Amino acid sequence: MRLGILFLIFTLLSNLGFSQKKDSFFLKSLVFGTSITYKWDGSLFENDFFQEYTWHTNGGISVHKQVIVGGQSLKIFSKSRNKSANSSYIYGLFTQYDFFPKKKFRFFAELSYNKGNYCTCGRFDPYSHPNLSYIGYGLGFDVPMKSFSENVFLDLAFYNYLILNKIKDKYNYTQYIIGLNYYFGKK
Repeated sequence: MRLGILFLIFTLLSNLGFSQKKDSFFLKSLVFGTSITYKWDGSLFENDFFQEYTWHTNGGISVHKQVIVGGQSLKIFSKSRNKSANSSYIYGLFTQYDFFPKKKFRFFAELSYNKGNYCTCGRFDPYSHPNLSYIGYGLGFDVPMKSFSENVFLDLAFYNYLILNKIKDKYNYTQYIIGLNYYFGKK
């Protein structure tokens, strides 16, 4: 929890100087996004399979022309032939840095601090485990869909979440994103 609070304070303080300028970009953009992803693995065992659906929602505000901060939520539904269906979650705070702020598209890096109960642990299928902490990082690309609306962007991204807790045989949770973002105000 302390790491998450420090992360948020660092992000806001690092952009405070930018927000004092007359042509400030602070709070001039608001973005909401959503995606649904699907993963399937039929190669674990001959008679076994694993499938996972993830609904990822997020919202953020601009604090600088290159930086957006916000929150995200991942609702994860998984199922395998030998286990009952499982429902887990991850939620947290993120900051995104746009490498090309003067372009119509966004190519960005993301860093996040998250909490949840989705444990990618052991040799077999992920399962729920309470009070997990994660650091997330990744890259994304938002492409404007001008034929549809100037405010709608196709969101293509890839994220990696590292479990910070001391758990035996943990491994990273990776997620691809194919979704939509809607921008209010300037991109």
